[in-house]
Amino acid sequence: MPPPPPPPGAVGIGTLRPLVGPALDPLTAAAASGEPQELVSGMGDGYGRWVIRSLTVREPLHMENGRARKQEFTLTISYYGEDDEEGIAQEALQAHN
Repeated sequence: MPPPPPPPGAVGIGTLRPLVGPALDPLTAAAASGEPQELVSGMGDGYGRWVIRSLTVREPLHMENGRARKQEFTLTISYYGEDDEEGIAQEALQAHN
């Protein structure tokens, strides 16, 4: 049985230890785009489309060459929903009304 999807307005906190370059670059790009992203669990279960509302990244440890040795992040997401025939997500519209 798959885990339940995150609640609306979910916040995630995590730590990464990148070995080759910044590990959070794809997440940062997704947040900057403002486009809804498919949320998929590590087991491959899909939870629909979500929008990254905020992403805060901190890099408290660095290697001698200046690259991050540790990246900490806080992520806030909101459920976007599925587009209708006109390409409009009804859940997203209702959330803003």
